[in-house]
Amino acid sequence: MTLLWFLLLVGPLVVVHELGHLVMARLLGIGVLSISFGFGRPLFRYQRGETEWSIRLLPIGGYVRLLGERPDDEIPEAKRRASFAERPAWQRLLVILGGPMANIALAIPLFFTIYARHSTALASEVGSVFPGLPAAEADLRPGDRVVAVDGDPVRYWEELNQRVLLSPGRELKLTIERPGSERALEKYVRPREHLRPDATTNDAPVGLIGFAPHRRLPQIGVLSQTSPAGVAGMKTFDVVLAIQGRPAATLADLEALTNPRSGSMLVVSYVRPASSLGFAAVGRLEPAVATVVPTIDAIAPAPTIVSAEDARDRALVGHAHGRYDAGARPADLFVYDVESGSSAATLGLRRGDLLLRLDGAALASWELFERALEERPTAEHEIVWYRPEGGELLRARFRPRSDEAPSEASRGARFGAVGAQALEPGRVIAVDRRLPRALGRAIERTASISALITRTLLGLAVGKVPVSGLAGPLSLATAAGAAAREGGDAFLAMAALVSLNLGIINLFPLPLLDGGQGAVVIFERLSGRTLSQRARIRATLIGLVILIALLLLASWNDLQLLLSRR
Repeated sequence: MTLLWFLLLVGPLVVVHELGHLVMARLLGIGVLSISFGFGRPLFRYQRGETEWSIRLLPIGGYVRLLGERPDDEIPEAKRRASFAERPAWQRLLVILGGPMANIALAIPLFFTIYARHSTALASEVGSVFPGLPAAEADLRPGDRVVAVDGDPVRYWEELNQRVLLSPGRELKLTIERPGSERALEKYVRPREHLRPDATTNDAPVGLIGFAPHRRLPQIGVLSQTSPAGVAGMKTFDVVLAIQGRPAATLADLEALTNPRSGSMLVVSYVRPASSLGFAAVGRLEPAVATVVPTIDAIAPAPTIVSAEDARDRALVGHAHGRYDAGARPADLFVYDVESGSSAATLGLRRGDLLLRLDGAALASWELFERALEERPTAEHEIVWYRPEGGELLRARFRPRSDEAPSEASRGARFGAVGAQALEPGRVIAVDRRLPRALGRAIERTASISALITRTLLGLAVGKVPVSGLAGPLSLATAAGAAAREGGDAFLAMAALVSLNLGIINLFPLPLLDGGQGAVVIFERLSGRTLSQRARIRATLIGLVILIALLLLASWNDLQLLLSRR
């Protein structure tokens, strides 16, 4: 099936590419002798007028043969005006570039199809605010709805987030509507510069203020089974519904349990999600009730304190503000799952471990932990964590593996562990003027991905991007199969991405590619002389060697990646 999806992905893109050449030639009145989809032995041939159409054995490319394209073509006098060679340089360029431009243009209707199907979108409403970042410092709160940025109206989270990303270090005025407030409030926030490396290794700063549309449910981590919460039967990743009869909806509502002010008994209602059900099923689970009595010595003392550094790190574990403690903390920094073979697994991290520090800095949220790794994806890091089972304090150094970089045009480090997963999706609203908005998003998406692909290819050409990032046919086939399993939107997005790659790669001035042919036309026009047949053959051979070498290198990278995953 993977091979089938690969052919369904690549085949139509090749057809579009060749039709781009054909249509442009026909529009300019240039004769087309043949058009072939694929290479090798013909499987099907059809003659229509002067043009032969054929489908060939290997569906990995194609070609269009034009009248007068080859120097040895014999052209009757009556058809000389339809000869490619007789046309001005600008017309020959249009025909040559018609294929790549068709592939680039195809991405717009593909993305439009995806976006036009979305009748709802996330509202510009804050669901979570992460401590220690500009949003928290500006007193943004969950439930706030941002209605304008610097006076410009915003309605959707996408619009709000884009304004933040494009404003690193620049103060923004956010106009918000807050539940319970009769008038709009104005909050001033200066996004922190965050280095989000892309595939070109150019560290392009984006704005980061530390908020998200989803809301974290009040999920807890238990520091020890001998702590009051553990003795009461609670476990890490339980989701609290109410404390002393008061409903708990956000992490802030956990304060009575995570930082108790006295030793008074707490009646806690909670549910325990089953891993197989997922958190979407939390609401269907039967609640349980625990009676938690905070104590002064809630956490068992360390077996041994070997250094002041250990004492400092252990203090992070028992960071309750008052004298009393129930041994429960917000679950944000507890490890929920570890991927086999990842950096986290190699370190020995387990489900239920509590992350404390990264590179000496105390961690405030899982999001900040991931952003810190993203900013230094190739550096060696030191991580400190606490294991409730046995009360161990552990530390280790690691360097993220290069094959753990996310695939969507990013070299950001992926650690291989995830934090608490109990999230409530952000509020969705109906999309106004859906079709015009979908078209605008499609054009914007096409432009941004095209720019990224171009920067990446230029980085490869000058050695700024490692060749280990080249992916070959095996990776493409695997990605096509995975996208098909995810659904129609994912497969269309993959088709748009591959089409853009095909179009932009063909624009590069490399012999055998359309860009190389275009470069010859430009050279001949500027120099006033025709390139000799010998020079053309030599350039073609050089281009063939380069393309074969790149294909072999990409295939080797595919094989290495496949072996590393076994």
